[in-house]
Amino acid sequence: MSDGGGSQSPISMHLVNSPSSSKEMPVPRTTKCRLSYKDEVDERTSPQKPNCQLRFAGEISERTSSLLQILDKLEFRRLYLVLSYIGREKLETVMTLDDANDILSMNDKPMTYFESKIWDSYGRRFYEKSDRSEYSDWDSGKTHSYYCYANQDGSLQLKGPYLSAVSTHPAKVVKRS
Repeated sequence: MSDGGGSQSPISMHLVNSPSSSKEMPVPRTTKCRLSYKDEVDERTSPQKPNCQLRFAGEISERTSSLLQILDKLEFRRLYLVLSYIGREKLETVMTLDDANDILSMNDKPMTYFESKIWDSYGRRFYEKSDRSEYSDWDSGKTHSYYCYANQDGSLQLKGPYLSAVSTHPAKVVKRS
């Protein structure tokens, strides 16, 4: 997201453009990024975010920027999960600064605990139960898949992370980047 002045927020994302005309098919476009468990471990020991990051398009409010500055301290998969579970809602309409700080305080909790709390707080209200990322083996070494859908109205919706044991050639290429 840009703050209106052209600078980027603490979070960066692959930009996904929505269809430029209403004549185009109303099929959501998907950008996929697969990270391995090694990438997740590397993230915990390095201040750098993984190569597959998020960049929002559009304007960002000061309040949203403050929320993102707090949430950006989370592990990538935790941040993505939070942003996924708010669905198509705006961050500033569903979360307060105290909420963001509470979420940040759970950064060192097991991922199963974290997911459950985020689901209870946000996912139940704003996310499809069938899309829930509920796993007991978050640290199993499986590949994490992250999805970003561009809707017809130009809004973005994140889904994931999802765990998969499948490693594709593009996943290997992303991992090497």
